[in-house]
Amino acid sequence: MPGTNGTSPIAVRPALRGLDAASQERVALALTLMTKFSFDGAAAERAPTAAAIAQGLHALADDGELTPELRRLCARLQHIWATAGREPM
Repeated sequence: MPGTNGTSPIAVRPALRGLDAASQERVALALTLMTKFSFDGAAAERAPTAAAIAQGLHALADDGELTPELRRLCARLQHIWATAGREPM
C-alpha cells in the first residue's frame, strides 16, 4: 500500500489533440521564466518575474484544452508563484 505522505504522479494519457499555439506559448513562457527566476536577486527584481509566471499559469488553468488534473496543477502553481511575487524571500 502506498504511503500517505508521498506525492502521487499525475496519470499520463494521450491528449485528444495537441495544444493550440497560444497554449504552447503560455507553457513555454512560464517554463522559461521559472528557469530564469533568481532567489538571490532583490525582491523588487523577483516580484515582476513571479507575477508573470503566475499570470501565465492562470491563463493555462483557465484553458479548456487541458485535462482537469493539469488545470488544477496550473492553479496550484499559479497560487505558489503569486505568493512568491508578494512575499520577500
